[in-house]
Amino acid sequence: MTNAAILDPAGEPITRDSLWATLEAFLHAAFNLFGTPIDLAEKAWLRIAEYKRVRDWLFRCEELFRRVLYIDARALAVEPRPATRSRKQRQRAAFDPEFPNTWRCGFNLLSSGPPASSRHLCKRKPPNAWTTTTACAYGLAQRYEALIRAWNNRERLIKRMARLIQKLPLIGTLFAQPTRTYARQKPTSGDFSVADAATYIRETDSS
Repeated sequence: MTNAAILDPAGEPITRDSLWATLEAFLHAAFNLFGTPIDLAEKAWLRIAEYKRVRDWLFRCEELFRRVLYIDARALAVEPRPATRSRKQRQRAAFDPEFPNTWRCGFNLLSSGPPASSRHLCKRKPPNAWTTTTACAYGLAQRYEALIRAWNNRERLIKRMARLIQKLPLIGTLFAQPTRTYARQKPTSGDFSVADAATYIRETDSS
Protein backbone atom coordinates (compact mmCIF):
# COMPACT_ATOMS: atom_id res chain seq x y z
CA MET A 1 0.00 0.00 0.00
CA THR A 2 1.15 3.52 -0.68
CA ASN A 3 1.82 6.03 2.09
CA ALA A 4 1.83 9.03 -0.23
CA ALA A 5 -1.14 11.37 -0.34
CA ILE A 6 -3.70 10.39 -2.97
CA LEU A 7 -4.97 13.40 -4.88
CA ASP A 8 -7.93 14.01 -7.16
CA PRO A 9 -7.47 15.80 -10.52
CA ALA A 10 -7.89 19.17 -8.75
CA GLY A 11 -5.08 18.36 -6.31
CA GLU A 12 -7.36 17.76 -3.32
CA PRO A 13 -6.57 14.78 -1.08
CA ILE A 14 -8.78 11.70 -1.36
CA THR A 15 -9.31 9.92 1.96
CA ARG A 16 -11.64 7.28 3.31
CA ASP A 17 -13.42 9.91 5.41
CA SER A 18 -13.78 12.33 2.50
CA LEU A 19 -15.38 9.59 0.38
CA TRP A 20 -17.90 8.73 3.10
CA ALA A 21 -18.67 12.45 3.52
CA THR A 22 -19.22 12.79 -0.23
CA LEU A 23 -21.62 9.85 -0.22
CA GLU A 24 -23.57 11.34 2.67
CA ALA A 25 -23.76 14.67 0.82
CA PHE A 26 -25.07 12.90 -2.29
CA LEU A 27 -27.81 11.18 -0.29
CA HIS A 28 -28.82 14.50 1.29
CA ALA A 29 -28.89 16.02 -2.18
CA ALA A 30 -31.18 13.21 -3.37
CA PHE A 31 -33.65 14.19 -0.64
CA ASN A 32 -33.44 17.87 -1.63
CA LEU A 33 -33.91 17.03 -5.30
CA PHE A 34 -36.50 14.26 -5.21
CA GLY A 35 -37.98 14.17 -1.71
CA THR A 36 -38.41 10.77 -0.08
CA PRO A 37 -38.98 7.37 -1.67
CA ILE A 38 -42.66 7.76 -0.74
CA ASP A 39 -42.76 11.05 -2.65
CA LEU A 40 -41.48 9.26 -5.75
CA ALA A 41 -43.87 6.35 -5.33
CA GLU A 42 -46.87 8.63 -4.85
CA LYS A 43 -46.15 10.28 -8.19
CA ALA A 44 -46.43 6.83 -9.79
CA TRP A 45 -45.48 8.15 -13.23
CA LEU A 46 -42.62 10.44 -14.22
CA ARG A 47 -41.83 12.21 -17.44
CA ILE A 48 -38.95 10.45 -19.15
CA ALA A 49 -36.54 13.36 -18.54
CA GLU A 50 -37.31 13.40 -14.80
CA TYR A 51 -37.15 9.62 -14.64
CA LYS A 52 -33.66 9.64 -16.16
CA ARG A 53 -32.53 12.40 -13.80
CA VAL A 54 -33.58 10.39 -10.73
CA ARG A 55 -32.23 7.12 -12.16
CA ASP A 56 -28.84 8.60 -13.00
CA TRP A 57 -28.46 10.23 -9.57
CA LEU A 58 -29.33 6.99 -7.76
CA PHE A 59 -26.96 5.02 -10.02
CA ARG A 60 -24.00 7.20 -9.04
CA CYS A 61 -24.93 7.04 -5.34
CA GLU A 62 -25.03 3.24 -5.59
CA GLU A 63 -21.70 3.03 -7.38
CA LEU A 64 -19.98 5.30 -4.85
CA PHE A 65 -21.58 3.38 -1.97
CA ARG A 66 -20.19 0.04 -3.20
CA ARG A 67 -16.69 1.43 -3.39
CA VAL A 68 -16.63 2.95 0.09
CA LEU A 69 -18.07 -0.28 1.48
CA TYR A 70 -15.26 -2.16 -0.26
CA ILE A 71 -12.63 0.21 1.14
CA ASP A 72 -13.79 -0.45 4.71
CA ALA A 73 -14.45 -4.16 4.21
CA ARG A 74 -11.21 -5.30 2.61
CA ALA A 75 -9.26 -5.22 5.90
CA LEU A 76 -12.09 -6.73 7.96
CA ALA A 77 -11.77 -10.31 9.17
CA VAL A 78 -15.15 -12.02 9.28
CA GLU A 79 -16.26 -15.57 9.80
CA PRO A 80 -17.91 -17.16 6.77
CA ARG A 81 -21.62 -17.64 7.21
CA PRO A 82 -22.69 -21.24 7.86
CA ALA A 83 -24.58 -22.90 5.05
CA THR A 84 -28.31 -22.41 5.37
CA ARG A 85 -31.22 -24.27 3.93
CA SER A 86 -32.66 -22.84 0.78
CA ARG A 87 -35.61 -20.63 1.51
CA LYS A 88 -38.93 -21.13 -0.13
CA GLN A 89 -39.65 -18.41 -2.60
CA ARG A 90 -42.26 -16.11 -1.18
CA GLN A 91 -45.05 -14.79 -3.32
CA ARG A 92 -44.44 -11.20 -4.30
CA ALA A 93 -46.64 -8.91 -2.24
CA ALA A 94 -48.62 -6.13 -3.86
CA PHE A 95 -46.67 -2.88 -3.93
CA ASP A 96 -48.13 -0.28 -1.56
CA PRO A 97 -46.57 3.13 -2.26
CA GLU A 98 -47.66 4.52 1.12
CA PHE A 99 -45.82 1.95 3.25
CA PRO A 100 -42.12 1.61 2.32
CA ASN A 101 -41.57 -0.75 5.26
CA THR A 102 -43.44 -3.37 3.26
CA TRP A 103 -41.35 -2.91 0.11
CA ARG A 104 -39.13 -5.85 -0.78
CA CYS A 105 -35.94 -4.11 -1.83
CA GLY A 106 -32.30 -4.65 -0.99
CA PHE A 107 -28.98 -3.10 -1.87
CA ASN A 108 -27.01 -5.08 -4.45
CA LEU A 109 -23.31 -5.12 -3.55
CA LEU A 110 -22.19 -5.97 -7.07
CA SER A 111 -24.16 -4.13 -9.70
CA SER A 112 -26.59 -1.35 -10.53
CA GLY A 113 -27.84 -3.17 -13.57
CA PRO A 114 -30.89 -1.86 -15.34
CA PRO A 115 -33.90 -2.31 -13.04
CA ALA A 116 -36.75 -4.50 -14.14
CA SER A 117 -39.74 -2.61 -15.43
CA SER A 118 -42.14 -1.64 -12.68
CA ARG A 119 -45.03 -0.75 -14.98
CA HIS A 120 -46.88 -3.90 -13.92
CA LEU A 121 -46.92 -2.57 -10.33
CA CYS A 122 -48.63 0.68 -11.24
CA LYS A 123 -52.35 0.47 -10.66
CA ARG A 124 -52.75 4.12 -11.57
CA LYS A 125 -52.58 4.81 -15.28
CA PRO A 126 -50.47 7.67 -16.62
CA PRO A 127 -52.22 10.82 -17.80
CA ASN A 128 -53.55 10.37 -21.33
CA ALA A 129 -51.15 12.93 -22.74
CA TRP A 130 -48.17 11.09 -21.17
CA THR A 131 -48.74 7.54 -22.32
CA THR A 132 -45.68 7.37 -24.57
CA THR A 133 -43.42 9.75 -22.64
CA THR A 134 -43.54 8.35 -19.11
CA ALA A 135 -42.01 5.66 -16.93
CA CYS A 136 -43.31 4.15 -13.72
CA ALA A 137 -41.55 5.56 -10.66
CA TYR A 138 -42.03 2.54 -8.41
CA GLY A 139 -38.77 0.86 -9.37
CA LEU A 140 -36.83 4.05 -8.63
CA ALA A 141 -38.64 4.46 -5.32
CA GLN A 142 -37.56 0.95 -4.33
CA ARG A 143 -33.94 1.60 -5.31
CA TYR A 144 -34.01 4.85 -3.34
CA GLU A 145 -35.47 3.08 -0.31
CA ALA A 146 -32.81 0.38 -0.60
CA LEU A 147 -30.11 3.07 -0.54
CA ILE A 148 -31.54 4.60 2.64
CA ARG A 149 -31.78 1.21 4.33
CA ALA A 150 -28.21 0.44 3.31
CA TRP A 151 -26.97 3.75 4.74
CA ASN A 152 -28.78 3.13 8.03
CA ASN A 153 -27.29 -0.39 8.21
CA ARG A 154 -23.89 0.32 6.69
CA GLU A 155 -21.94 -1.56 9.39
CA ARG A 156 -23.83 -4.72 8.47
CA LEU A 157 -23.25 -4.01 4.78
CA ILE A 158 -19.50 -3.70 5.40
CA LYS A 159 -19.51 -7.21 6.90
CA ARG A 160 -21.49 -8.50 3.93
CA MET A 161 -18.96 -6.93 1.59
CA ALA A 162 -16.10 -8.54 3.56
CA ARG A 163 -17.71 -11.95 3.05
CA LEU A 164 -18.15 -11.18 -0.63
CA ILE A 165 -14.44 -10.33 -0.86
CA GLN A 166 -13.63 -13.72 0.69
CA LYS A 167 -15.80 -15.38 -1.91
CA LEU A 168 -14.64 -13.24 -4.84
CA PRO A 169 -11.09 -12.06 -4.03
CA LEU A 170 -10.67 -10.29 -7.36
CA ILE A 171 -13.73 -8.10 -6.87
CA GLY A 172 -11.43 -5.15 -6.19
CA THR A 173 -10.65 -4.94 -9.89
CA LEU A 174 -14.32 -4.11 -10.49
CA PHE A 175 -14.41 -1.33 -7.90
CA ALA A 176 -11.07 0.06 -9.03
CA GLN A 177 -12.76 1.28 -12.22
CA PRO A 178 -14.88 4.43 -12.63
CA THR A 179 -18.48 4.35 -13.78
CA ARG A 180 -19.30 3.42 -17.34
CA THR A 181 -20.50 7.02 -17.80
CA TYR A 182 -17.19 8.58 -16.71
CA ALA A 183 -15.68 8.48 -20.21
CA ARG A 184 -18.55 10.43 -21.73
CA GLN A 185 -18.05 14.00 -22.88
CA LYS A 186 -20.03 15.47 -19.97
CA PRO A 187 -19.48 13.37 -16.83
CA THR A 188 -21.35 14.57 -13.75
CA SER A 189 -20.01 15.35 -10.28
CA GLY A 190 -21.12 11.85 -9.28
CA ASP A 191 -18.93 10.32 -11.97
CA PHE A 192 -15.93 12.27 -10.68
CA SER A 193 -16.62 11.17 -7.09
CA VAL A 194 -16.84 7.51 -8.10
CA ALA A 195 -13.62 7.94 -10.09
CA ASP A 196 -11.95 9.38 -6.96
CA ALA A 197 -13.05 6.31 -4.98
CA ALA A 198 -11.72 4.04 -7.74
CA THR A 199 -8.39 5.88 -7.69
CA TYR A 200 -8.19 5.47 -3.91
CA ILE A 201 -8.81 1.73 -4.26
CA ARG A 202 -6.16 1.31 -6.96
CA GLU A 203 -3.58 3.22 -4.94
CA THR A 204 -4.24 1.50 -1.61
CA ASP A 205 -5.13 -2.04 -2.61
CA SER A 206 -2.41 -4.49 -1.70
CA SER A 207 -3.72 -7.16 -4.05
